[in-house]
Amino acid sequence: MKWGVVVLLLAVIVAGCVQSGQRSSPALNNRGKVIVNIVPINCSAIWDSGQRDVCLNDVLITKKDVSVCDQFSDFDLKIKCYADVAASTQNQNICVKLTVDAWRDSCYHAAAVSKQDPVICANIIFDETRKDCYSRINLAELDEKEICSQLWTAEQKAECHIIFRNAK
Repeated sequence: MKWGVVVLLLAVIVAGCVQSGQRSSPALNNRGKVIVNIVPINCSAIWDSGQRDVCLNDVLITKKDVSVCDQFSDFDLKIKCYADVAASTQNQNICVKLTVDAWRDSCYHAAAVSKQDPVICANIIFDETRKDCYSRINLAELDEKEICSQLWTAEQKAECHIIFRNAK
C-alpha cells in the first residue's frame, strides 16, 4: 500500500505537476470518508497545452478565480471560463475584460441568469441574446419600477417596461 502511494506521487511529479505551496484539500468518497489528499498544482509547469488546459479546468472547478482564465491556451475555453466565473460568482464586472461583443454578451448572460438580475441583461448588445437573457429571469418576483429605473438610457428603460408587461 505504501509503495502504491509512492508510485502515485511520482506519477504526479513526472506529469509536470508541482505543489503550489497551498494546503492540500481532502477528497471525500460518497460516505464522507477521506480517501486521498489532492495536492494543489501549478498548471503552468505542464508543457502540453491540452493537458495544461485540462489541469486549469480542474483548478477552476474549485477555485472560481478569473485569473485562471487568462492561463488557458484554447481561446474557446478561455471565453467559457470567464462566463463560468461570472456566473458562479454572480459578478458581471468580469465580463468587461472580454473585447468581442458576442463573447462579452455571453458572459453577461451567464452572470445575469445566475444572479437573476435583469439589469445585467441590459448590458447585452445583441437583441436575441438580450431577449433570451430576460426570458430566463423570473420577473414576476421583481419590482418593475425599481429595476427599470436602474437602467441608463431611455431606450433601455422602455425595453425594460415592455419586457415586464410581456412577462405578466
